[in-house]
Amino acid sequence: MIRALLIGLIAVFSTAAKAQEITVRSGEHGSFTRLVFDIPAGLAWSSKTAPDQNRITVEFERSGLSFDVSKVFQRIARTRVADIKPIAAESSVLIDLGCACEAELFLASAVMLVADIKPARIKEPVATGDPELTDLAKSLSAVNLGDGPGIGPAAQAAPFSTEFLLDESVLGLPDEEKPAERAEHLTSDILRDVAQAANSGLLNATVQQIAPAQDAAVDEGAVLKPSETLDPPEPQPQVSLQDIQKQMDTDGRVSIGGLACVADQELNIGGWSEEEDVALALANGRADLFQEFDRVSPKAITGLARTMLHFGMGAETRAILAISPDEPPALLVALSHIVDGEPDPEKFFGRQIECAGRAGLWAILATRERFDPTKVDQNAVARSFEELPLHLRETLGPQLAKRYSDIGETSAAQDILRRLERSLGGPNDKTVFAQAEIALAEGDHEKAHKEFVNLADSTSRQAPDALIAALEITQEQHAEVTDDLVDLSAAFASELENAQQGPKLWQAHIRALLASGQTNQAIEVFLDPPENAEREKRVSADEVARAAISDTSDAVFLELALGRLIPTSETDQVRIVHDTAERLLSLGIADQALSELRRLTNAQATPDTILLKARAMLDLGQPTEAEILLIGRQDHDAKRLRAKARAAMGDYTHASALFAEIGETAMQEKIARMAGAWSDLSASHTELSQAAALISKPPVSVDESAITLAQAQNLSRESASAREILRDLLASTEID
Repeated sequence: MIRALLIGLIAVFSTAAKAQEITVRSGEHGSFTRLVFDIPAGLAWSSKTAPDQNRITVEFERSGLSFDVSKVFQRIARTRVADIKPIAAESSVLIDLGCACEAELFLASAVMLVADIKPARIKEPVATGDPELTDLAKSLSAVNLGDGPGIGPAAQAAPFSTEFLLDESVLGLPDEEKPAERAEHLTSDILRDVAQAANSGLLNATVQQIAPAQDAAVDEGAVLKPSETLDPPEPQPQVSLQDIQKQMDTDGRVSIGGLACVADQELNIGGWSEEEDVALALANGRADLFQEFDRVSPKAITGLARTMLHFGMGAETRAILAISPDEPPALLVALSHIVDGEPDPEKFFGRQIECAGRAGLWAILATRERFDPTKVDQNAVARSFEELPLHLRETLGPQLAKRYSDIGETSAAQDILRRLERSLGGPNDKTVFAQAEIALAEGDHEKAHKEFVNLADSTSRQAPDALIAALEITQEQHAEVTDDLVDLSAAFASELENAQQGPKLWQAHIRALLASGQTNQAIEVFLDPPENAEREKRVSADEVARAAISDTSDAVFLELALGRLIPTSETDQVRIVHDTAERLLSLGIADQALSELRRLTNAQATPDTILLKARAMLDLGQPTEAEILLIGRQDHDAKRLRAKARAAMGDYTHASALFAEIGETAMQEKIARMAGAWSDLSASHTELSQAAALISKPPVSVDESAITLAQAQNLSRESASAREILRDLLASTEID
């Protein structure tokens, strides 16, 4: 009995304790942010505003209350609600505002207190002072739209034509109603809405120059009708309210001056689901899909698609839109690609990067092309980003930062990541990856490589992409890799071969092998590519060939070259063949070099191909064939090879002349020496010139029977000079 009583008391107290906690929920609703307090029935409350502190205090008349605000900023940005602080000891909550806002508090039910935070209404100034000045101020601040939109008196007759408002067929009003009585009211409503759209950044007016009114001869006695004006003979076209309303109704865009922007209310993704539980939200959406007789409801399909987009389900959104009997909304299709990290194939957002509202954010995310950062309202993009639900910010934030860093706007990219990390409570793997991409864009390859390697060697879902990025830097910077990174690349390439990242991981593994000097293994991997890797195969063919030709030992190179294992890419086959033949010639294997060059067709052959073939012919002892290949060539390299060919044929005179023509003195002297043309050498200023002069000099004639002392001394000097010349000649031609 006592045990049962204790259990009952525990249950009562636990229920009571739970009832003392008030959960605060949140949601974005376009023009306002909503906070909902789940309160006990009958709980009294009050609120007060401190304008000087931009703060609202909500007080509850019961002690011992606690507040759960942990999930408030998961669904809203800090644009209107900057912070919310519970004060349990006072049973109150402090709401810090992030804008010039006001709060409207009301009970939605007995257990639900609602606080709507919205921009404060601007109070109209009370007319004081001179009535004429007041009227003038109103005139100067009036909103004017049309061909010359602006604020203040119009340069011509009123830009809006309201004559159609008097047409009952247009308004569709009953006969007893007077359209003239409603025209003024409707016009002011439209002007107010358009002015609000302009203030929200939805309208970008293109101001057109209006020709001044021309002087016209007017009969002084004539009386002008109210509809007559003194405008130019060809009046400017007027803006039709019907056209604006039609465009707003069809696609939710506002277009003035040629730029069409999706209206902000059409992109209020944060408000497309009131339910936080994704499973429950989807279940509710599916329940409304079918109407009577199992007919599909297009309206319910659109609603479910919006719910899916709210939770970041792009492919699922396209699948559900496909069952609709109606044409799927282009906006939702475009968003479905963007939330999946794909470019918008239909380019729905087009030029809307210049839009100041939410459309600008989605346009940046949709494009993969470079855009002009000066045309982007980065503050508006940042505000729109913070209005997204947290899970979408977590997915799209790094992508937005990537778009900015790709065009060099690294400061804007950093700002987006800071905002995201502040909402998340710190960095995560996605933001770390994005920070590494920014470092790479700024040219800090070492920092970027370090961050990518650390991510690759972790259990993060970013690890495969980080490995690919790290090895791209390795390949570009010709850096070395560790054995661990090579093993890691092999594991990823094998495990994810059939995944979307499979081709890039295969390419990354090849790069790791090349960077570690394992060219043979890299070629083996290259010869076994995964499916759908055509692009990666073309790039890897060039990288493998370059490494095989330039970065291998002679033994490995010959094994690859003679076995025809060096890959050739379709785009760079000529260069690879040339480089292979060049190295074969340097190793003295002219026949294989010539065989390699013959792989190129006549259409592929270039002037360099002819030079390499001539070199091979010379090395094979076929100077005549080499010179035939060079007939008509007058460039430096061709003349040099022709001179060598002539020398090989014994025509030293012609060869020496060709070397002299291209300024190669050393080769000219060598050919002259081979030809015995000492007179040509004596004119030079080298060791050979003195020897040549000595040979050309006639010998000293001495009568040995009547030699004088002077003759003996002269003979001794000549002998010493000859010995010195020969000694210098031997020293200069010494073979090491």
